[in-house]
Amino acid sequence: MTQVESNYYVNRAPIAQRTIFEFRRDVRNTVLNSLFRDYSFFSPDQKLREMPIIELRGIAGLTKIPVKIVDAVVSKFLTDLRHSREFFKTNSVSYTPFSLPRKINIYLHKLRRFAPVFNYQRAKQNSHILQIKLNQIFLWPQFMTQIAIIIYVTDLNDPQSEKKIKQTNIRGLCGCSAYAFHRTRNKLGLGKY
Repeated sequence: MTQVESNYYVNRAPIAQRTIFEFRRDVRNTVLNSLFRDYSFFSPDQKLREMPIIELRGIAGLTKIPVKIVDAVVSKFLTDLRHSREFFKTNSVSYTPFSLPRKINIYLHKLRRFAPVFNYQRAKQNSHILQIKLNQIFLWPQFMTQIAIIIYVTDLNDPQSEKKIKQTNIRGLCGCSAYAFHRTRNKLGLGKY
């Protein structure tokens, strides 16, 4: 009985606290969106690099958010990204042709929650179209390469974003090699941006 009552009160947060959580989520989304579109957080040899203070100030200037908050959001994101890249390197994704669409949607959802820089609904539709196109040209790239291409196409066709996500950031987020990404993109006939 006590457990049910305590859960009831935890789920019933006052409206003032909900707006604070919404504010935090909006700030995080704004900072990450600016980071993905304006700065590369990878070195040329595809290793995560620490963001210098001048780039953090640039993000703060673009988003009108204090530098301390930008630094906290970016540092937490880069730490989480380092752990996820290690996970992708050590664990491969196995799938059957029947489970592929479901697994792609799961990974897209996880990446959207991790880095909210693309439209998830549009990405789900693009994943279906990509699978049809890949089957037509008899090309089956690695799983995370397919995810990177889906995010790339989703951002490429997004009319709301003026600046596009840097390709190095997309590849780094998905743990995809530059060769595999560009080879798949060229085979599909996708242009550069």
